[in-house]
Amino acid sequence: MKLRLNIALFAALALGLAACSDDEYKGIAQVTPAEPTMPADGITAVDVVANGAAVDLNDGAARLLNVTELKDFPAGSELHVVMKVAKDQSMADAQNVVMVTTDGVDGAVKSCNAPNTEFNKAIQALFGKNPSEKTVYVNYTAYAVDGTSSVLLGAVGAAQMLKVTPMDLGYEIEPEYYLVNTLDNSTYKMNHSNQDVYDDPSFSVVINVGGEGFAWKVAPASAVASLDDSKLYGNAEPVALATEGALALGAEAGDFEEVGPYQFTVNMEALTFEYKSAYKALYVVGGAQGWSPAGSSQMTTKDYETYGGFVPVDGEFKIITTGGPDWSEPQIGSCEFAKDGDSYVAVAKFEQGQAGNMSGIPTGLWALTFKMSDKTMKASPVTSLEFIGDATGGWGDADVQALNPVGEGAVAVVWEGNITFSGSGEYKIRANHGWSFSLGGAADQLIWDGSNIASPAAGTYKVTLNLNDPVVHLDMQKVD
Repeated sequence: MKLRLNIALFAALALGLAACSDDEYKGIAQVTPAEPTMPADGITAVDVVANGAAVDLNDGAARLLNVTELKDFPAGSELHVVMKVAKDQSMADAQNVVMVTTDGVDGAVKSCNAPNTEFNKAIQALFGKNPSEKTVYVNYTAYAVDGTSSVLLGAVGAAQMLKVTPMDLGYEIEPEYYLVNTLDNSTYKMNHSNQDVYDDPSFSVVINVGGEGFAWKVAPASAVASLDDSKLYGNAEPVALATEGALALGAEAGDFEEVGPYQFTVNMEALTFEYKSAYKALYVVGGAQGWSPAGSSQMTTKDYETYGGFVPVDGEFKIITTGGPDWSEPQIGSCEFAKDGDSYVAVAKFEQGQAGNMSGIPTGLWALTFKMSDKTMKASPVTSLEFIGDATGGWGDADVQALNPVGEGAVAVVWEGNITFSGSGEYKIRANHGWSFSLGGAADQLIWDGSNIASPAAGTYKVTLNLNDPVVHLDMQKVD
């Protein structure tokens, strides 16, 4: 397909007009020409590749357009051609690629090549980093550029569909990976987000390491059946107990420091690994809980790093790692809190055996947090608990509905209130009329700093929150 435009007309218009074109040539100020009224005899361009042709960006710049005729071109100007690249024929969200114009070949006056690096960037902007073949739609627009000004010459060549193979990334990421315990060849499929694996190369899994040990390697899906050691990734570092480091094919198996649950994560682009303790919850047991694991206060987490809960405190306490009827190891404790403003802080010890008690916090209800990475703890006083959200009246401070402490004990363990729900929208539970401390997730399993909670059916409910329940939840009984 050919398009011929009168170049002399555009050159004359360039001298007298100063408005910006809607089809802007990026980075160069330009004018908007009127529609040509003279015979189109200035520029002729033809496509080099056929519609639907395959283009491999690994072969270098692709020659896509030949300018076969260029008459009356403005003196001192350069011919620039911009290729628009899009996912479909609507050309929505098109990416611009400035082509490289060279001396013509095959009898052309000028040849226009799509630089493979810039073309590849456009493909990645549209589709992501996956190097599989992509179907794209392209068209071409020509400009006469003179220093900082340009004149739009118009469309040249033909709008085309191309089958483009992006540039090789130099590595391959398979769709699935497994953590392998080489002691017994058991495998654990790793989880992944809903993104393409080349855009999110992280895979993770939570496993429980028992007393029998766990010598880990990482297997791509293609190697799971055979567990061929040469196709498995191990710990590239000589220290087997490293909690983070580099992966390498055929390297020695890594190990875990202690028994317990771990979240193991790999990045298959960077070829790195890391693992950390992954307790689903922690449980506070002390004077306010009658020193009973079955009646403990739960501290929850959404990232296995920060754990938190609204915890009644009356004297000493410690943290255990299971909420069952028996004491369980490891334990967290052996520290004394120090006052820090209105709060109290401490650095606890994570003990595989029995931990000492924690002390130093006055009797009361506290927002208690624990960070797994550095074992720091912080206790902040809690003076109120309330519902807030469009499900319970609105997200403003004046829209809250309060829970009230029940009983006359030294510390409030149970909080109740009649809460009216709209039947739609969401809500959360927060403390102290602010957003520093909150519970969310789901009504039957509340999580520290969790997401918004969906509204139940419309109506008023008697809501009870028992803070010494090993599973933090709302008991909701409809009253109307």
